[in-house]
Amino acid sequence: MLAAILDAEARPEGIYVTLNPTSPALLGRADHRLKAGVNRTQDSEMVALCNLLLDADPVRPAGISATEAERTKAREMSRAIYAFLRGLGWPDPLCADSGNGDHLVYKISLANTSENVALIKGILRALAARFDTCH
Repeated sequence: MLAAILDAEARPEGIYVTLNPTSPALLGRADHRLKAGVNRTQDSEMVALCNLLLDADPVRPAGISATEAERTKAREMSRAIYAFLRGLGWPDPLCADSGNGDHLVYKISLANTSENVALIKGILRALAARFDTCH
């Protein structure tokens, strides 16, 4: 029961997880518990970059769920990105339904440096330029 392990005072709007390992010092925030009002983990607090998330979501107002047609378009975009990257020799990612769209999670192994963060941002910009339909 998820609700039973949340703090009684407040329920969070969403639950966020990190896909990359964080500094062990962050366990002081909420060690193995869900806790509302905790500071969100910053990029600089990642000890390594082990997963690259590609999130294909339709553009819509905040708080509004995607329609089935929007989810279908996001899924089609996700599959196109998957095929494109596979054609470039990328390995198969973990594929998941995000609720409003699709996630592709690629295993990577990079130190969390400004150069590697810039590399990842460049990859994301290049994919957005090629596949984003909101230009």
